[in-house]
Amino acid sequence: MLQVEELQKQRKFTILQLIAALLSVIILSLVIVIIRRKNKIQKTLLHQKNEISKDLHDDIGSGLSGILIHADLLLKNEETSEKNKVLASKINLTGKEISQRLNAFIWSLNTEQNTLQHFSEYVKMYGATLLKKHQLNFYLVHPSKRVIQ
Repeated sequence: MLQVEELQKQRKFTILQLIAALLSVIILSLVIVIIRRKNKIQKTLLHQKNEISKDLHDDIGSGLSGILIHADLLLKNEETSEKNKVLASKINLTGKEISQRLNAFIWSLNTEQNTLQHFSEYVKMYGATLLKKHQLNFYLVHPSKRVIQ
């Protein structure tokens, strides 16, 4: 009788182990499916973000370029009054600033440029452009102790 009871306990324990293993496999499978779906959604969103940023850059960039060209034409036109030249100069400056902000925005959306090297190159370019207006030299010290001008 004792052996029968012991075998029944072992059988129940084995059945419980099998059920636990089966539940673990099911839960693990569900987790894998959920993770794959999230990754697919993230890839889709990233692709859409990249497409939107390209379209934004193309559309707004071409409009800004048109504005800058017209402002330059007004500045170079000898028949333009001094008052209009001042306004054209302000339009030109504002257009260039907006263009620079747009480029920075598009740059930040580009996932291929999410590296420290790309960021340091961007900071170097931005700093040089910003300080060039004020006739100041810009140096960026790289972690390798190289000085980049």
